[in-house]
Amino acid sequence: MRDTQPSRKRWGVGKTRRLWDELQPGENPNVPKQDDRLEVTALIDSIAAIPRNADSVAAALEQALEAVCETSPVVFGRAQIHTGTPDQHDRDSTELWCSSLPDRRSDPVRRAIDSEPPLSADRAGDTGCRHMRLAGATVDPVEGAARKAGMSSVVYLDVRAEGKPAASLQLFTDRALTESDDLLLVFGLLVSQLEQVAGQDRMRQAVRAAAQHTRRQTAELEMLAVQIESRESKIEKLEIELSELEAEVQIRAYRSRLPTDTRVVRTTSDEAPEPETADVASAAAQPEPPISPRPEEALYDPRTELPRRAVLEDRIDQAIRRRQRSPKNLFAVLAVSAEGLDRVVVESGQEGLDVVTTALSRRLLAQVRNADTVAHFDDATFVLVLEEIRVLDEAVRISERIVKELQRPIWSGSNETQLGVRVGIVFGGPAYDRARSAIRDAVSALSRSKISQTPVAVFDDAAQHEEEIRRRIEVELGQALADDQLFLEYQPIVSLQDGRIDGIEAFLRWRHPEHGMIPPDQFIPIAAQSPLIHDLGVWLLERTCEQVKAWQKALSRSVPTIGLNVTARQLFHERTAGRVKDIVGRHGLRCEQFRFDIPESELMQNPAAASASLEAIRKLGFGIAIDDFGTGFSSLRLLHSMPIDAIKIDRAFVSGSKDSDHLAVARTIVQLARSLEAEVIAEGVETRDQFRFLRSIGCGSAQGYLFSAPVNPSRIVELIRDGYPLESSGTRR
Repeated sequence: MRDTQPSRKRWGVGKTRRLWDELQPGENPNVPKQDDRLEVTALIDSIAAIPRNADSVAAALEQALEAVCETSPVVFGRAQIHTGTPDQHDRDSTELWCSSLPDRRSDPVRRAIDSEPPLSADRAGDTGCRHMRLAGATVDPVEGAARKAGMSSVVYLDVRAEGKPAASLQLFTDRALTESDDLLLVFGLLVSQLEQVAGQDRMRQAVRAAAQHTRRQTAELEMLAVQIESRESKIEKLEIELSELEAEVQIRAYRSRLPTDTRVVRTTSDEAPEPETADVASAAAQPEPPISPRPEEALYDPRTELPRRAVLEDRIDQAIRRRQRSPKNLFAVLAVSAEGLDRVVVESGQEGLDVVTTALSRRLLAQVRNADTVAHFDDATFVLVLEEIRVLDEAVRISERIVKELQRPIWSGSNETQLGVRVGIVFGGPAYDRARSAIRDAVSALSRSKISQTPVAVFDDAAQHEEEIRRRIEVELGQALADDQLFLEYQPIVSLQDGRIDGIEAFLRWRHPEHGMIPPDQFIPIAAQSPLIHDLGVWLLERTCEQVKAWQKALSRSVPTIGLNVTARQLFHERTAGRVKDIVGRHGLRCEQFRFDIPESELMQNPAAASASLEAIRKLGFGIAIDDFGTGFSSLRLLHSMPIDAIKIDRAFVSGSKDSDHLAVARTIVQLARSLEAEVIAEGVETRDQFRFLRSIGCGSAQGYLFSAPVNPSRIVELIRDGYPLESSGTRR
């Protein structure tokens, strides 16, 4: 095959049945040998296999041209694939050719093909065989060149798919054919097979076009959904503003409601208010009686107009009596907590708190029936009594709906705020015969929801047992702090570039005098939810500072940065910044030697407060790292607003690094850290494969059992001196 015109695709088989050099001496070199070369059976077999072996029209044409040139009088053939509309065939086509002749005979024909336009569609006439004709009186330049080369006849074949031209073939034979020749019947079979392939190809194209059309429609629908969501968001915001205006109207209406015969004018001075009656002189002559709250004000909250504890207990007692009369009259008590009201007071003052609290009460009332009770238990807690609850799942569904409704942004009078909402549920069965027991257990379930970080928690006996264990551990942990049962272990953080120790993380341990070592996951979550966490934080920093001083004396180089795990509760405390600065300064150390590691999930609970607290800590010189990154679903916008120095990849994305999804997450975290100009530290590295993968994606440092387990303080000195041999296959313990 020779490609003489790069703008067209050429194809040749390179097989010759009879080369010119094989002719016997004395034969005429211009006329091919006239033996019978029509192997009909072999040709039919080759044609029948075309639809099975060819996956495209081009492949089918290649096989067809090769078959007829190998097993029939056809010595030269060419084919044209038509891909456009009839008026586009000349420019939207692909040309193939095949020859079983020596180049000196086929070259003139190929030159004629190169100088002429491509084959056009519908050149075949009716010869008794479908879409086929023998050349007639009209001789085109290609036919003329073929006849000069000694070829006797030319056959045109048209291939159609779905009624449209798909391909055209021009076949030249070395013996004369007539319209009654059996070979034309075989060519008719060839056309049928090619049309079958072309039809399948058109069907595949139609499927691809339909898929593309579907994708375009899907994209358009997604864009439309975004537009609708944007409009719905605007409508929802307007509804929120309207509800807050209604709440404000309710507050003002309540403040203005007093009986007409005892209404007083409020003053801003210490003077006694003047009665506003028709007979001013008569009123002035009598002493002003002391103003006492009306009885209904003691039973109902003046801001929300919801029942208080006394009415709530009475309603629950009534529900208990109804259940005692008929076991079918079950009920549920829900304790609903709104987290973040203290932030509302700081941002919008007491009036803002009144607006938000009133809005919460209105939303709660909208989620229950008239027979149910909504009570204002304390500033941040509401208690609901749901009547005629048949199954616990019904109370759970209502609770989930309440959480979703109360978490919608609320207008506080100066800005929008979004609260965290949790619900504790008690199912009012035979176990309860007093209202206070039901309220106590609902509040206990609410506390459990905070510990487990779930929006809805149900009280049961098992939960009560766990609560008792939690309280016992909390008490014993306080005793452990006083009795010096706690100690620290340290794990090195290794640079993945040179193996040096560039960080150390401190881990809290508890050796119980009776139960031995208590796993950290059993006592640290409990400590994090109790006031004891602040004392533990002080103890941790004090002991770490003492250890850093000891390390400095034993080492000739500076001690690497020390990472200390803290909770958001510790971080947000107003005295944290000043306290940690005083402790570090008292030990003669610098704040830059320490880094606080805060879990991502805790930071995302209140990003605004977290950002402010982090900024205050960082201004003192302390480093900030986001711990367990990848589990808190933080947004890129929030991360960019937080002052952070490092991101610690959660061990779940390292231990599962063979999973493609985990690989993608790890790479994304590294890229994100680069955009934030933050260091990347991988946790939980245990194998060499994990180490190599992390280094390949640009992760700077790592920690885990591949390098070293958490060890006692004396072992750290040796590790800092020696570093870690990155090319070693061993691990350190």
